[in-house]
Amino acid sequence: MEVKIKVVLGGYKVVTLPIESVEPLILKVSEVSGRRGRDLEEALRIIRNFDYFYDLSKRKFKDYLIIPHDPKDMITENVIVDKVKLEYINSKKHVIIVFDKRLPIEVISKALESLNFKPTIEFTT
Repeated sequence: MEVKIKVVLGGYKVVTLPIESVEPLILKVSEVSGRRGRDLEEALRIIRNFDYFYDLSKRKFKDYLIIPHDPKDMITENVIVDKVKLEYINSKKHVIIVFDKRLPIEVISKALESLNFKPTIEFTT
């Protein structure tokens, strides 16, 4: 399956996947990059509790759920996930992951390939 990695303004990398593929991707990115900050656990908690956080985000009129970052993780460049958006696409749960701008795009590509996805890179403004 082909997956786009969109590089948006500021250098953030954005990937949209069905919910069942998101946790394996985040864990693989952590493994490949050697990063494992507090943001990783918080992002996984949100994804694992999709229904609760989806309802919460809609009630508060928020598109993206910002992941809290430990200042120490930010200084040591140990951050993986910046924010997530929970969506229903064709009645199926999907997650839009915004990866940290300092995470190399090669790490995301390598993680996707190891999970049998075909990553393509798209630069947007």
